Amino acid sequence: MPTESELIYDRLVADEKLKEGSKYERLAALVYKVMDANADVVHHVILRASGNESDHEIDVAVYADGAEKTMLIECRDRGRKVIKGEVRDFFGKLHQLKPDVGILLSPQGFTKGAVTFAKDEGIVLAEFRPVRDDDSWVQTVRLEGHYFISGDPTVYDIEWADADEARQLEQALGKGTALRVDPYSEVRDENGQSVGELRVVMTEAMTAAEQTPYQAGVVEDELRFPAPRTIEFNGVPTRVAALRYRFEVFEHVDVNVVHASGVAEMLLHHVTGPEAGEGRVFFDEHFKALTFDPNRRVVPVEA
Repeated sequence: MPTESELIYDRLVADEKLKEGSKYERLAALVYKVMDANADVVHHVILRASGNESDHEIDVAVYADGAEKTMLIECRDRGRKVIKGEVRDFFGKLHQLKPDVGILLSPQGFTKGAVTFAKDEGIVLAEFRPVRDDDSWVQTVRLEGHYFISGDPTVYDIEWADADEARQLEQALGKGTALRVDPYSEVRDENGQSVGELRVVMTEAMTAAEQTPYQAGVVEDELRFPAPRTIEFNGVPTRVAALRYRFEVFEHVDVNVVHASGVAEMLLHHVTGPEAGEGRVFFDEHFKALTFDPNRRVVPVEA
């Protein structure tokens, strides 16, 4: 009796008898081509390590980044969880062939011992199976975007380059007069040349300010000039050595729910490896767009 994966392959790719490998393996080859359209993905290859005499059957080989990166994939669809011994056998192949990444797929998952061994040896385990009725989340995707927006800066302290100029500014304005500065006024160097509008200079400083990434709150920092800069305060040019300022970072959350345009067919969920806990859904349109050439390479369907 055909498995659910085989029925999906028959329905979306081709109802055929295979000389080598299984339809589950071919579905795996297709999804890795979907994830990297530029990769060379081949189903059922025979590899031999340099200097060795024994051959190894590999279900799917992925050559990415211009063949600089090799991924070898083993597929186990045996109606039960993959056990530790099967992961150990796959590790034996990887030890000889030395790919960049070794991946073992199963629709039924993995035993605890298998997961522990894979983690110890750096093998990626992933559950690759048909979408179930209780996977309702794959029909809609909730996209939650967090945007962090900086408010306008407030200068709370000024380090003057020349104390006499600072006193002259205070005398010119009168005691108790608040300092005001036009953000569009020019900041000038010692030669009187403009280095940009004050608002631009401050924006560049805020971008470089030390702050916790992706976190709302108040940021305080200092803008220390490499040499004194002349800034007009209340219309009076005065040289400044540094500005100490603060600004607030606000978080904005934008939520959108996107409905799937096609029929969800297969789910790839990583159990171990750098992407552990992450998953991806593949739709009917993904499988219908790809096929295999006579050399078992995954290629686009000709229009």
